[in-house]
Amino acid sequence: MYILLVEDNDIVGDGIKQGLETLGHSTDWVTDANTANQAIQQVDYDVVILDLTLPDYDGMTLLTKWRQNKVLLPVLI
Repeated sequence: MYILLVEDNDIVGDGIKQGLETLGHSTDWVTDANTANQAIQQVDYDVVILDLTLPDYDGMTLLTKWRQNKVLLPVLI
């Protein structure tokens, strides 16, 4: 599975990324909403793991923007 992890906390992000990769998943990790937007446009992910508190804007705003733009992949919050 190809996963986009959106998490601004380095300790949490690193732990989740390592755990997912240990289970055999390919994982891209980004730390802000703008980079997540770019990644979603460039890569065909299977699922997104999304933090609600990001430095540039919150995760619910990001998810709303994706849904308005017809990005319908599964998102875990």
